[in-house]
Amino acid sequence: LEGVVITTPSRYRAASNGLLISERGEGNKKIYNWKHRYPIPAYLAAFAVSEYEVYSDWVPLENQDSLEILNYIYPCNLEYAVGRTPYTVPVLQFYRTLFGEYPYVREKYGHCNFGWGGGMEHSTMSFMGGFSELLISHELAHQWFGDKITCGSWADIWLNEGFATYLEGLTYDFGVNPFKWNNWKNTNLSRALGSPSGSVYVDDTTSVNRIFSGNLSYSKGSYLLHMLRWKMGDDAFFTGVLNYISDPELIYGYARTKDLQKHLEQASGMDLDEFFNDWLYGKGFPTYQLVWSQKDGKTDIVLNQFQSDPSVEFFNIPVPIYLQGNGKDTLLVLDPAYSGQYFNIDVGFDVQQAIFDPDKWICANSQVTTGTFEALRANLRVYPNPASDYIRIESPVDIEQEEVRLYDTSGRLVFRQNQFGNDKTRMEISLLDLPSGTYMLKLMTSQGMHSQKILVN
Repeated sequence: LEGVVITTPSRYRAASNGLLISERGEGNKKIYNWKHRYPIPAYLAAFAVSEYEVYSDWVPLENQDSLEILNYIYPCNLEYAVGRTPYTVPVLQFYRTLFGEYPYVREKYGHCNFGWGGGMEHSTMSFMGGFSELLISHELAHQWFGDKITCGSWADIWLNEGFATYLEGLTYDFGVNPFKWNNWKNTNLSRALGSPSGSVYVDDTTSVNRIFSGNLSYSKGSYLLHMLRWKMGDDAFFTGVLNYISDPELIYGYARTKDLQKHLEQASGMDLDEFFNDWLYGKGFPTYQLVWSQKDGKTDIVLNQFQSDPSVEFFNIPVPIYLQGNGKDTLLVLDPAYSGQYFNIDVGFDVQQAIFDPDKWICANSQVTTGTFEALRANLRVYPNPASDYIRIESPVDIEQEEVRLYDTSGRLVFRQNQFGNDKTRMEISLLDLPSGTYMLKLMTSQGMHSQKILVN
């Protein structure tokens, strides 16, 4: 005997990793011998013993071959499970098209019913607390992302859970159940935005709750991948991920974020340091304020960005904006380099509506405001200008000041304030520590953004 050997009363059945090599009776007991022929991380070895009912689903493979999906189910759940586990078949076939052969194709895949909530991705046999579409997709995805390649540190748990969560969504996006794709995005975006001061990268690996944060390691981790796909394009993104999950130096072993980043950069030709610094290691997320108006046939757009956490000065990501009017439409992709950047675009029609990120590519909140440029210019007072010691900013009672920034001519931020007292219509900025020169004032208000040059003597 070798592998996992389980002796149990004869009324029970025993499930484990790999293949069942033998099952034999010995008096009123049974002895089960399971063997797993692939390398396995220690935390993925498992067995379960209960009064299971057993049945199989089958995945057609090439050359008239097939892969068994072996199901060990509590008798009370059998009717429910029999109606749900066949969903595994098209999902596994789909994953094979994107990420290569099922990692344990010489053995099996399967489900083992257990009494916890959720599931656990033991290699070749996921332990399942239920059989929802999302849970089936999630635990199966781990056979590639988490089992075939395992995160090399709990700090990088998103390499397991972010991928498994994103693959849930991809099954919807690519047609296994396309009508639920928007629901998946709405749900995970809402969860990711529920942690305004957290990073995907785990900064406290002594906390189990922090490691397995649903908002950060799962939902925001999945949205980090979604944004990489947006930034890189489908071809480069999926090529990079396939190269990562097929890397002979990583498979059936361990990886860190830098290993994934290397493959994504090679596939795209992009330097992704800034992206990972902002979205993986940085905390929080941006809120965009899109201010637009149309004048003389052209569309004015200002994109303001506010960060939920000061660890990131500016989140860099291309921003899609959908414009529509009089039966015409267009999708703009803007690439702002700083908050308050101004764009003047001739779209060729009268714009009646602007929608920020209509397909929900970006992990961000947003607000769209129309036609406020002229009102702001007419009602704001910024004085004295030129100035030497200070400048004062005054706005009407219906325009609240939300954030003030000063930039020098190189684009360096030299002053920022987003905390105000009871009076949000007046403030004074000291200029005593600034050298003489020209500065750009960016004032974010409840009715849009105002930009103005300031000359300091």
